[in-house]
Amino acid sequence: MIPIRKKFFDQKNLLLAASIALLGFGRASASVFLSPLTAVIGYACAFGALAAFPPGKKRFFAGWALFALVILLQSSWFLSHPYSYIIAIWILLSVLFAIPYACLSLLVTSNHRHTLLSSAGLAAAFALLEYGFTCLPCGYSFQSAALHLSWCLWPLQLASIVGGIGLSFFVFWCNIVVFYWLFSKAQRFALPAALIASLPYLIGGALYWHRTDAQQTFDQTHPSRQVAFCHMEEPPDVYSHALSPEALHEQEWQKILELIDPHFLRHVDIIVLPEGVAPYSAESPLFLSSHLPVSWKNKYHGNHQFLSSLDLSRMISSSLKASVLIGLEGRSIDNTGNVLAHNSCFFISPSSSKIARYDKQLLLPLGEYIPFSILRSALATYGIHDSFSPGEGAVVFAEGSLRITPLICYEETFSRYAVATLPLQPNMIVSLSNDCWYPDIRREHAELARLRTAEMGLPMVRSCNQGVSCAVDALGRTIASRGEYAGEKSSCVACPLSQYTTFSLYALLGPAAIAVFCALVSAIAFWSSRRRP
Repeated sequence: MIPIRKKFFDQKNLLLAASIALLGFGRASASVFLSPLTAVIGYACAFGALAAFPPGKKRFFAGWALFALVILLQSSWFLSHPYSYIIAIWILLSVLFAIPYACLSLLVTSNHRHTLLSSAGLAAAFALLEYGFTCLPCGYSFQSAALHLSWCLWPLQLASIVGGIGLSFFVFWCNIVVFYWLFSKAQRFALPAALIASLPYLIGGALYWHRTDAQQTFDQTHPSRQVAFCHMEEPPDVYSHALSPEALHEQEWQKILELIDPHFLRHVDIIVLPEGVAPYSAESPLFLSSHLPVSWKNKYHGNHQFLSSLDLSRMISSSLKASVLIGLEGRSIDNTGNVLAHNSCFFISPSSSKIARYDKQLLLPLGEYIPFSILRSALATYGIHDSFSPGEGAVVFAEGSLRITPLICYEETFSRYAVATLPLQPNMIVSLSNDCWYPDIRREHAELARLRTAEMGLPMVRSCNQGVSCAVDALGRTIASRGEYAGEKSSCVACPLSQYTTFSLYALLGPAAIAVFCALVSAIAFWSSRRRP
């Protein structure tokens, strides 16, 4: 009996190690080699290892420990935060989020009563769990199994039908059926496992080739838009506190104006700059006009001695005859006369004197606002202050045939903020982001942003501080990018971007509709299992 037990023990631990490695490092942002393998057997290995534990408390605690470790690895980007208090938040979130995974894993057993319907019900429950994380206060969108399929453009097209929730459903469904096949020794699941594993690639591949042909035909009669995005590796508000407001503001704008060379960007339609690219209020006149770089001196035709960030943005727009989108601090006054600060995106058009603005709706606790007053004095020692107020709703910036939906940083990781703009008929997404607080999140953050392009069927221009700045077409193909690796120099990249857009059933239905569908699948599967003898 000893050799048999030892062999069993070794197999269990091998499965545990394999599941931790695959799930912890198997997202497209971490490894394009492990990602397709994880999408098929990553969770199956975890379920197989947990099935070796006795049912009940031991299996629950084993699952809790396993998924807590996996989530710790998946969210290790938390540790790139400059302040040590984040370690406690990192551990707490991982331990809490692992509990529902452990509970659902108890239902994935190795008995022979399972059917394809019951496996679909369990997969839908896991997908609903991920959707539930996004519905928490402030939400948490990085816990997404869809990132195991985003390594390839083919399954990414399926997001235009079922969204990221649907991609997660296919990942869990495939893994559960593979578990039934391999670990329950149920050979009847071999063919369904192969079919479910290939389904996102078959459907997505057909969509991809059809849309590729349609885009080529479209581009023959519709010229591409010339876009330019700025990538900044040195955000203005982290290491320059010793400078006066005037000096810091001017220092950052000198960098921006040097990047946006008027000789280099003579023929562009859109220029995008990151979130919070210049410090202080957008309307604060802090830049001395006599200090404009040589290449810009003859572009400014005003007579003001001091210029604000909006004045400088207007100068860029009028000089280059291009629309400018820039992330700055906006101000407004509420009904009681109090001045409110906003994390804003400003749209400056060369053909209009009016400046449009979008205020970020989803604010990050402890970074953009402090939820509890008792924390304010403690966090002030870390340089964190209660600063921003949330915006009131979706906005689309219009310039001729161009209709831009702006998203700011964390918002781009949630489907609902992009989908909410559909009644306004956008044909492009512009994302302004800032990864300076979590530099190691750059690739995963960009993958979630790219998922939005596939879900909406719209091209995207993304400009980021210490993250990935890129232009992505409606099929999710990256046309140009900067900042995938830390330490790259700040730069401004110009490239053509196709105006082609695709129809999105998911955007029409919305994430809530897909969540309701998953809930129905789970309910039907549960009802069916109760009726079986």
